[in-house]
Amino acid sequence: MPGEGKARRSAVNREEIDASGRTFVGRNPEGVTDHSVPVLRVDDLEGNPIAVLTGYACHPVSMGYEIYEFTPDFPGVVRRIVERATGAKCLYLTGAAGNQASLSFLQSDWGEMERMGGQIGAAAVQEFYRIETRPNETIREVGKSLSDVAHYSKKFSNGYTHGIFSISTRQVTVPLQKLPEIHEAEQQFHEAHERLKKLTSEGASQTKTYLQMLVERWAKGVLDKVQSGITSEERTFQIQGFRLDDFVLLAMPGEPFVEIGLGAKQHSTAKTTMFAGYCNGLLGYWPTPETINQGGMAVSSAVKTYNNSTPPVAEAAEIIIENFSHLIDALMS
Repeated sequence: MPGEGKARRSAVNREEIDASGRTFVGRNPEGVTDHSVPVLRVDDLEGNPIAVLTGYACHPVSMGYEIYEFTPDFPGVVRRIVERATGAKCLYLTGAAGNQASLSFLQSDWGEMERMGGQIGAAAVQEFYRIETRPNETIREVGKSLSDVAHYSKKFSNGYTHGIFSISTRQVTVPLQKLPEIHEAEQQFHEAHERLKKLTSEGASQTKTYLQMLVERWAKGVLDKVQSGITSEERTFQIQGFRLDDFVLLAMPGEPFVEIGLGAKQHSTAKTTMFAGYCNGLLGYWPTPETINQGGMAVSSAVKTYNNSTPPVAEAAEIIIENFSHLIDALMS
């Protein structure tokens, strides 16, 4: 059975823009966020907890550069809290977090990770205990003590708990922006190659040289494509939807901006709709038109690390949301 809580002080839009119009990965308190904590509770026929599915639209990056240890970050805290409180196995999915960071971002204080995950975990636990999974009817009985008493109790039945389970998938194709002209591609590669040579000759750390190697690889790939006559590319991927009565789970690969998750959920008539990015592959970021036009990490450095020749077109989010609307129609029909 589904439900939905809120964790309002855990995520913040990270597309920060300064007075000059430059975009940073930082904090944008006025930006769009999704603080919902969807919960799907799974019990056995006697109402004993088996599993909890939950998630949140936020990059799990509370811990930062100075922590040289492996950590599940705040999703690990969420799972620990939920499992201890409910006795059920907790499964966590990251939502549409492409432009969402934890309010405590890249910290070196382990307490901040606990604080972020604690808020989300507490919201999930609270919603878990609101959910009743067994079919029941309310029985009213009138009795008498020193005063008249109306006593209400639940009468549980062993009937079917669910009537609908359906799955739908859909192929989505998103065009990428046009590749540069040959002279631009040659210049890009020359600058990347010379920068790597300089860092190597200076004995720069592997941290710097490795990043520049990624840039050189990307620039060489773009040049090779332009030289072969390719002028534009596209990305094709599958989106999925799962419906269990009045609960819907929507999923897609890559790092969708939160506006995509919110836009897709707006088309759903289910009581609870959960959106998950980062499923079945990481193809790159799927930004909004505003970010594509103004620039920033998602359409500059991330293009290179994901080895995409160019960013997606400005209509990318609209294309993805439209395809989710068709997928939802198929699920709900």
